[in-house]
Amino acid sequence: MKNILIILLLMVESSCKPDDNLHRTIYFENKADYKIWVGYSKLYPDTITDYALYQDIPPNSLLYLDEKIGFEKVIARNKEGKIIIFVKKDEPYVIVKRYILTLDSLNIRNWKITYP
Repeated sequence: MKNILIILLLMVESSCKPDDNLHRTIYFENKADYKIWVGYSKLYPDTITDYALYQDIPPNSLLYLDEKIGFEKVIARNKEGKIIIFVKKDEPYVIVKRYILTLDSLNIRNWKITYP
């Protein structure tokens, strides 16, 4: 009985460990001399930006876009295998740039996006 309990505890412990192969952060750098707003949509190819939660980035600053389950899982859930990052400037309603990203493009960029 004690052995079964030990085995069960080991199984639970191993299943609770985070997957170190997941990327939970995309680094977004604003190299512009003005503030921008950045958000991403998990619903590609849906381009309705109301779903994205925007965060402002001051000029020449870095923002961490975080996803608890990992961006690999977010992208895998999408049949197109992509996510969109939106950049808004001046008024939070004007999109000035869209980044359509796959896992390959994020890996090539080393999980860092630089604007502009």
